[in-house]
Amino acid sequence: SIDGSKTCPFCAQDFYLSDASSTMSSSDIFQDPFKYCLDCPLNGASCKANTTLSKLDIQPGHWRHSNRTSTIYPCNNVNICRGTPQSRNTKNPMTFEDFGDIYCKTGYKGPLCEVCDDEWFYFSDKNGQCME
Repeated sequence: SIDGSKTCPFCAQDFYLSDASSTMSSSDIFQDPFKYCLDCPLNGASCKANTTLSKLDIQPGHWRHSNRTSTIYPCNNVNICRGTPQSRNTKNPMTFEDFGDIYCKTGYKGPLCEVCDDEWFYFSDKNGQCME
């Protein structure tokens, strides 16, 4: 295990555990780590040791559809994509309504955070903001 750690990481830093399914055992991972520990996405994410797909740290200015995909998109308007919220309670799983939207700043939602949360506003491609 890592010095001072109470757990033994499955995947090293810069890698993430691809699928923490109930059919996978720790011995499976240790016997074939290259099958389960995948490279952290190069742009838009960081992976500490023992990161799983659902816990990828999405960087500000980037967005992904859900915590079940490793595909990360750069936002056209980097100021509205906040990345992984620092206050996220990691013990509570995301709900369907949260998918993708948790990576957006308040007032924005949807793909690349380019949908206004307020139905009376529209998203302007010209200035990258919600307008009345």
